[in-house]
Amino acid sequence: MKRVILLLTCISLSVVLNAQGPAKDYIPRSKAILDLLKAKEFGKVCEQFDTSVSRRLDSTKLATVWMRMVGSIGPVQSVDSISTDHQTTYDVVIQHCVFEKKKIDFKLVYGSNEKIKGLFFLPVDKKMHYEIPPYDKPELYEEKNVFVMNGDYKLPGILTLPKGTGKYPVLILIHGSGPNDKDESVGPTKIFRDIASGLAAQGIAVLRYDKRTRVAGPKITSLMKTLTVKEETIEDAIAAIATVKSEIRIDTTHIYLLGHSLGGMLLPRINSQVSGIKGLIYLAANSRPLEDLFYEQAQYILALDGLSEKNNHTLDSIRNESNKVKTLTPANANDSGMILRLPYTYWLDLKNYNPVKTALKQKTPMFFLQGGRDYQVTDADLNGWKTGLKSKSNVLFKTYPKMNHFFVEGDEKSSPAEYSKVGNVASTVIDDLASWIQLGKIK
Repeated sequence: MKRVILLLTCISLSVVLNAQGPAKDYIPRSKAILDLLKAKEFGKVCEQFDTSVSRRLDSTKLATVWMRMVGSIGPVQSVDSISTDHQTTYDVVIQHCVFEKKKIDFKLVYGSNEKIKGLFFLPVDKKMHYEIPPYDKPELYEEKNVFVMNGDYKLPGILTLPKGTGKYPVLILIHGSGPNDKDESVGPTKIFRDIASGLAAQGIAVLRYDKRTRVAGPKITSLMKTLTVKEETIEDAIAAIATVKSEIRIDTTHIYLLGHSLGGMLLPRINSQVSGIKGLIYLAANSRPLEDLFYEQAQYILALDGLSEKNNHTLDSIRNESNKVKTLTPANANDSGMILRLPYTYWLDLKNYNPVKTALKQKTPMFFLQGGRDYQVTDADLNGWKTGLKSKSNVLFKTYPKMNHFFVEGDEKSSPAEYSKVGNVASTVIDDLASWIQLGKIK
């Protein structure tokens, strides 16, 4: 059966922070929609569509798609499991359905107006799972389960150690936006797992851990009125440094930090609160404000879909929200308002932080890596770092023309759809990271 997709105009902003979680539980409603389809109540499903969908899809078209699919693979027999995702302007529910002859993922996308903005029937591809990269050589390393302890927070982590005796340099991995797991999994890609296995095979220990916003649940919800990147990222990165210092097989004079995306933007701030860090690695790190990136990403994805910006309500909404961030002042610090589903405190905290100026004051060596196909963090961000740090001699920049935001190689223009494809961090990136940590330069 061919892939059946009813494509709508939702914007996929992968860089957006997910700490708050969905504003509403859409699982019961999604189950009811599947029941309506099974009962052939197509009109009742269409009543829930956003106008951007209803213009393209009516009950007759929906009925045709459903009946053809059921005629080809049989009726729905069960739902294996349900997964969800939350982004700034939409929520996603995926029901992993078992039809008579095939498994299909039934995906529903809900907009901020609680209307359906996307409806997809996606055949499950057994090949769309993480693949072990060729540089992963488990005979050369071992993995140790650890916890990053920070007050009431206990974050599960993995310390990947080269096999052998002696002490090893260590790299601590700091996540980008969202409630990431220790591998920083996005679809079938696991960028942090790749880095850990690749470097451990070359004699470098690596610590990765689950993000607080992934494991803390209700505690984070209670903090949302006053949340900042301090609670979301910085405090736990500092706790991770203490964790590796307690390991007897770590050379504590050679501790390195790697921040991906937002994690990279926060590296100078983290480094200003600790001592003894040997080097900082900025992986697709933004130098510009987050709200500017959100709007730029929306424009990019809109253009990919061949849609005009004119009268596009999603883009207008993101523009308005981004402009609100610009107008915030310290007087808003005690207000309970939200922008892009984040509290005023979060945005005010970032407005008071200039990552480039902070990095300029630091003596720690830095290595910046940028993907040439990255649409989330772009050359404009890399140039911001280059311009601001041009007076420093211990800073290295490298662009990888074929890499996307996760340093997976490709030839096509990057898009959100690419993140659902199998891919690994390119071996040249792994080699450059190892070389810079061990030699202070790349080969």
